[in-house]
Amino acid sequence: VAFQIGDDILDMKGNTLNTGKPVFKDIENNAGNVVLLHALANADVMQKNAINSLLFKTWFTSLEAEKLLGLLNELGSFEYAYSLLGEQAASCRTLLKSLPRSHARSALEELTRSVEVRKE
Repeated sequence: VAFQIGDDILDMKGNTLNTGKPVFKDIENNAGNVVLLHALANADVMQKNAINSLLFKTWFTSLEAEKLLGLLNELGSFEYAYSLLGEQAASCRTLLKSLPRSHARSALEELTRSVEVRKE
């Protein structure tokens, strides 16, 4: 879950050169995204209309991308997603502590930390 939340954030804010994935790919594929779900759940009617008008585009102008990112920031959707990511990663580490110490456990613990620092 933590990895998917991080991926959802990067889909909106990531640098294509760093992630290897174009931004807004989830929108282009009509895929669910925790950032968008939060925004739509917390937006007023005008904000929802603005977001919905952008959801079914196959590509974005830089102005449209800025508009969407601005709305998502205004609604606190990235902040929410980062918080949820931190909670999920911490929960994973707590569960991993119940396992015997091993190279595999250490690798999984490190993975949970690397997912958290995927912030762009």
